[in-house]
Amino acid sequence: IFASLFSNTSIQRVAGLATCVFSIFAKHLYDYYSQVVTRYEGAYTGASHPLWFGVFSAATFHLGPKIYRAMEHDLAWGWTAITALGDYHPGQGGHIILWDLNLVVHFPPGATILLPRALVRYSFVKIRPDETRYTLIQFTPAPIINFSINGGASDVEFAANATREMHEARELDRLGECDPEFLMGMWTHFNDYEEDTHRIWRVPPPPPSHL
Repeated sequence: IFASLFSNTSIQRVAGLATCVFSIFAKHLYDYYSQVVTRYEGAYTGASHPLWFGVFSAATFHLGPKIYRAMEHDLAWGWTAITALGDYHPGQGGHIILWDLNLVVHFPPGATILLPRALVRYSFVKIRPDETRYTLIQFTPAPIINFSINGGASDVEFAANATREMHEARELDRLGECDPEFLMGMWTHFNDYEEDTHRIWRVPPPPPSHL
């Protein structure tokens, strides 16, 4: 079922949009995820992630057919792409509830939202009895990030085989990736959005203003 879903052209386009939006609004994190995927696939030549054009290393479908809750936690400073699918009236239900932000947001079928899923708990408003709602979630779990930090080994493999010097170097990497300056550097500044938008969509930048 999973393979057939991801071989569907429409699903690929919807998922691809999430990747493009991710690269605009979180360019540095997008590049980091891309490096993680490259390292993982380099270590496991037979491995493949769900979407060949994406940088999220994992994806899942919630097939309901009525999805209300999705309170999972993920990589603390990572982003997750959530796409609403199905047949329901977005004015009558299906809204996404962002509990930690005290927000309820319209979330119509086909819409995608990116958020730090580990920090923002969310669920969905119920839909009507004759309606259906599904969810596509793309994300990069923390163990994949650890695999990258470990130089291509799981935590168990690293603990069993690494030298003392390797353990010390890994701990420094962990501390570095928990440093507030490193984490803040993963976020895109508002002034960078215009440049990244032109880069992704290949739209010529506007001429400089002489005002």
